[in-house]
Amino acid sequence: MSSTAFTAAQDIAAYTPAALKQKILQRTEYVATLGHWPVWIDRETSLAARVPDENGAAAGFDAGIACALGLIPAAAETLCATLHAAYTPAAVAAVRGAIAQDETGSWRIRDPDSAACWWLAACSLCTEGDVVTGEDFRVQLVNFGALQNDADLRRVAAEKTLNDMCRAFDTQRGYAFGDKDGCMQGAYIAGHDVAVMQAAHHDVYFVGTFHPSLGLEDFDWGTAIDDKGRAKSGPVHGSRQFVKCADESELARAIKAVRLPAPAAKAQHPAP
Repeated sequence: MSSTAFTAAQDIAAYTPAALKQKILQRTEYVATLGHWPVWIDRETSLAARVPDENGAAAGFDAGIACALGLIPAAAETLCATLHAAYTPAAVAAVRGAIAQDETGSWRIRDPDSAACWWLAACSLCTEGDVVTGEDFRVQLVNFGALQNDADLRRVAAEKTLNDMCRAFDTQRGYAFGDKDGCMQGAYIAGHDVAVMQAAHHDVYFVGTFHPSLGLEDFDWGTAIDDKGRAKSGPVHGSRQFVKCADESELARAIKAVRLPAPAAKAQHPAP
């Protein structure tokens, strides 16, 4: 896939937060439709709310923002739009097909113009938590502009993120398990169908898959709640792909009960 026209990030880096939010809102429904987002995803919160206000902080730049602002080639938009809010067999297959592991165990990008490389390059600029200020966001845009214009830099940034993700989990428990953001994505990309993340800040374990269901629709969930009165067990926002467990005992039962659906007919994948 060769690069096609896109908006230069440096050209919009000087826009006000309000102007950036407006541009994003104008394309939000397009991005959500392109990525087949689940109905429970709040469109505005998922994208425009990531842009910090003049005197505040927010989540900041990511691949979804890059897609909404038109900063990536059109051929890469479907994959980036999908992975912003949903992991699907087709999207994961597209990433897997665009990478390879070398003799040292490190992961490499096959083509710096691939959709997977654009997605990972955009992910390389993400920060954890709502800590990005208006000036930080401007710098993120400028930095992404450098990745837009230099395929070698884009590949290096993407490969660092790829390797960070794929090293964020281990299989000592007999399944992919980690405690850092990106560990579940890394597990999917590296070949695992199911992944678990221990989220200490929520005091729960998340279990996920990129397949349509974990097969836990009839699972006997616990009734524990957190200090805000929220359930610590069960489907997250009603999802069949993403659930939470209150403790190690429930996690062990859930993992044992996982039943993935039989493979479907070969799907059409977004371009890698």
